[in-house]
Amino acid sequence: MEIEPKLLDPIEWKVLKVIEFSDHRTYPFYAYLPYSRDLNFKNFNTATKPDEIDNKILKEIQNMYPNAKLIYNIKLIWTNQLEHYLQIINRQDSIDFDLYFAPDITSDQIQNGQVEYVNIIKRLKLQISFIVNRPDNFNFILNSYPIILDNLNFNEKVETINHI
Repeated sequence: MEIEPKLLDPIEWKVLKVIEFSDHRTYPFYAYLPYSRDLNFKNFNTATKPDEIDNKILKEIQNMYPNAKLIYNIKLIWTNQLEHYLQIINRQDSIDFDLYFAPDITSDQIQNGQVEYVNIIKRLKLQISFIVNRPDNFNFILNSYPIILDNLNFNEKVETINHI
């Protein structure tokens, strides 16, 4: 018996973002990085358009893995929607994937007391599938990236990113 989807309470709405990339060097693999962003009535019509944060995350990953691309950018407003998409990208292995967010400020601004330096870490889970042999460790996968964002509303911007 199929369960009919129900509309989630608007406070539970999210936008699912999934970045896919691969590497065919040492231990060839495919990887999927899922995360979600807040969705509300204010950003409902624009939420699936990549913004400054999405673009900077993708660009940093592309510096190491040039084939990285955003493959899912989907509004999650129905029950079971998230589980459906996670089932598609779920792989046998996963590792922590850290994004280090920092504001775009100068050392002069810090020394003059104009701003306080803040570093916020968002830990996500990278789903990995190896093509040939599974290695004993995953040290060869770069899983830590700095993301520099405009200082204006910095904390509010970073808080819109959620672990899945």
